Amino acid sequence: MVRPYFEAHERQVAEERHRRMRRDGLRLAVYGVDVDPRLMRGRAQEVAAA
Repeated sequence: MVRPYFEAHERQVAEERHRRMRRDGLRLAVYGVDVDPRLMRGRAQEVAAA
């Protein structure tokens, strides 16, 4: 039997993965395929400061 908290954790991880894929897809649509990998990983502040 699977623990309910494990199922909840797996659901949360799956939802976060889905959000990340959607966000990355939107960034590709906006910035194109030449986007900086740091921007794709959500560290845009580091890119802007450099």
